[in-house]
Amino acid sequence: MKIYYIPFGLATMFPVTVDSISDPMRIGLVHKDDWRLTRALNMIDASGAGSFDGMAVRAKFEFPDGRSIFIDNRGGVLLPTSAEKHLNSQRLTVMGRFIMQMTQNRT
Repeated sequence: MKIYYIPFGLATMFPVTVDSISDPMRIGLVHKDDWRLTRALNMIDASGAGSFDGMAVRAKFEFPDGRSIFIDNRGGVLLPTSAEKHLNSQRLTVMGRFIMQMTQNRT
């Protein structure tokens, strides 16, 4: 799985959208069995309904089959099914830590 990431809470000069997140500050390739990826996806599954801001995207999980999950700056999640969820602030903080560990600065 490929992960694209701009740290949560970071202000950007221009909106980051589902299309422009593919040119992020951090990027990582993660094996599907990585425990951090499993925990991150489980947190998303366990989250309740919410709304997603497509102009403040901060993370993209890109599956090998082309499906993607997006997370916005406030914890809104857009699933491949177009359903929207919300990570509370505690889960968003943990998610940020996991993503930082699974990615590296783009050089």
